[in-house]
Amino acid sequence: MKPLGISVTMDSFGRITIPKSLRLTMGFEPTTPLEMLADGSGLRIQNHLVGCMFCRSDIKVVAWHGSVVCRACASDILAKSVKDTCEYTSE
Repeated sequence: MKPLGISVTMDSFGRITIPKSLRLTMGFEPTTPLEMLADGSGLRIQNHLVGCMFCRSDIKVVAWHGSVVCRACASDILAKSVKDTCEYTSE
């Protein structure tokens, strides 16, 4: 993570406000589900990853480059990729 130079203060209820410029940059809408993770040196806030980005299944999902993909869709993508590669190299 890179430092942003943004400082916020927690209120008496334990809430913090994410500055508008950062919300816009990160694509956080008012209803965006967020996840908070403690990593030993601080707090990380990120989009809460729910379900496969293709079929929305939440069974056997893996995070990959900031996206969530289920194993079934990953297998389909891999099979299509291998098929397309084979067709391309045989021409």
